[in-house]
Amino acid sequence: MFNVLNIQVSENKYVFNTTLGTQLLYIALTSGVLNEQSTFLDSRNALIVAASQIFNKDPLKLRIINRIQEAFDDVGINDSHFNNLPVNYYNPQPRRFASNIS
Repeated sequence: MFNVLNIQVSENKYVFNTTLGTQLLYIALTSGVLNEQSTFLDSRNALIVAASQIFNKDPLKLRIINRIQEAFDDVGINDSHFNNLPVNYYNPQPRRFASNIS
């Protein structure tokens, strides 16, 4: 998140001030993209959706979205990272609690 909230479109020109950063996070959290089984990749996608809504008519929209993608890429959160995960990672089995273990 630090990398995302500190994106610059030019030298010393940050994209997100306190208000826009708060809006970005709020939209990402309430958009329906995230749930209790969401991954970091899902949070990346939620932030991209939120930025698309916030900067819908801004001429820098695509540049901002690319910077968000780069911020996640810089810490290894991208589609290629998740290609090597086990198949059941995307479809986890229900948790077994002591009460239903036979």
